[in-house]
Amino acid sequence: MEGIIDQSQAEESASSTSHKKLLAEVVSAILHPIVVPILAYWFLLETHYPENSSRYLYLGIIFLIFTLVPTFIVIVLKKTGKVSDYDISKRSQRFVPLLIAVAAYFFGFALLNFLNAPHIISGLFLFYSINTVLLMFITLKWKISVHASSFTAPVAVLYVVFGYEALFLLLLTPFLMWSRVHLKAHTFMQTFVGAVLGFGLLYLESWLWLKI
Repeated sequence: MEGIIDQSQAEESASSTSHKKLLAEVVSAILHPIVVPILAYWFLLETHYPENSSRYLYLGIIFLIFTLVPTFIVIVLKKTGKVSDYDISKRSQRFVPLLIAVAAYFFGFALLNFLNAPHIISGLFLFYSINTVLLMFITLKWKISVHASSFTAPVAVLYVVFGYEALFLLLLTPFLMWSRVHLKAHTFMQTFVGAVLGFGLLYLESWLWLKI
């Protein structure tokens, strides 16, 4: 009888662990670096520049560089064996993808400047190129969470543009941090520092950029 109870408890524990892992994977996927910036900057373009006839062109460039290029890079690197998984979980394998991202962001900055995009929109790509260089060098020594920094960074931009209402989005940050830690992708400090750095840098840069 005792053995049956122990087995039942073990099964319940395994089921609970499985459900938590699934939840963590869903949260991590929804708040992914190739998802959040697109939604945030689409909202920015739609609500702050509704009369700009080129806003969907700008959104297309944002989608290309924030989503399609990183996805293509990771797929190619995975196919060629340069990275071990699509999440690039090994710190030593992150330098090259981040370096390519820096080049892509700077290209986006130059292109949007050429197209006379709104100041804050073109500036985003400059900020991301600069901040990714910083993340790249941090990654040489420490595995900071790109997930966390990529989530809080757009929130900082929305805060600068729209005000305090945007800060409610930060309530999702602990769930993202939990998901990354639960999936053993990062430690708590790696997610915490990533979140703080992502928000702090983009807030300061966006605020200064709009003052120029």
